[in-house]
Amino acid sequence: MMVRGALAAVNQANFTGNYSVLHGMTTPGLQARVSASQFGKALVGLRQQNLDLSPVLVLPPQFTAAPSLTPQGVLKLAGFFPSRPLQINFAIDYRAVDGFWLIDALAVAALKSNASAAQADSAITTAPTERQYARVPARPAFWEPRFTRVTYFG
Repeated sequence: MMVRGALAAVNQANFTGNYSVLHGMTTPGLQARVSASQFGKALVGLRQQNLDLSPVLVLPPQFTAAPSLTPQGVLKLAGFFPSRPLQINFAIDYRAVDGFWLIDALAVAALKSNASAAQADSAITTAPTERQYARVPARPAFWEPRFTRVTYFG
């Protein structure tokens, strides 16, 4: 759900040209370093492709590595959505801030889908290269998470 929410926000931001909601979904450290307009510049490649990322709402993500939580409290998620003709690749780092998981690093790319099952299997085990992503700058190493509460709405 977290990956889908982040990529749906990217899709809506690219569609409207308004990156403020996506910016609001990030950690305070990332917000301090990257403005909403800088998100737009970082994601210009996806926007210029006129891609509809809405398949992420219905397709199951395939993870290229098992989701992991680092000792610093960073939840790392990387993988792709097997859409066609382009598959949507992602790498997202989250940090817990005031009981919510917020985006601390974001990379998104749309690449040609693999034609055969063998290619699809190798794509699951091989992460895309850095240059294939629209990348938002990573957080500084000194930023520490604040764990306070978990709030559920429903």
